[in-house]
Amino acid sequence: MSVSGPGDAGPFLLDGGEAPVTLRFLIEDYVRHQYWHMEQLTAPLAGS
Repeated sequence: MSVSGPGDAGPFLLDGGEAPVTLRFLIEDYVRHQYWHMEQLTAPLAGS
């Protein structure tokens, strides 16, 4: 996915004609996604 926007200002447009989003949304979504990965890494293994 590539993101294009007018410098540091929003809204940003994602390729594919999707709805515009703000830089804040992109950062919060990224951080939320990283927490999801941390939960995966710290979850107990099945069968252990």
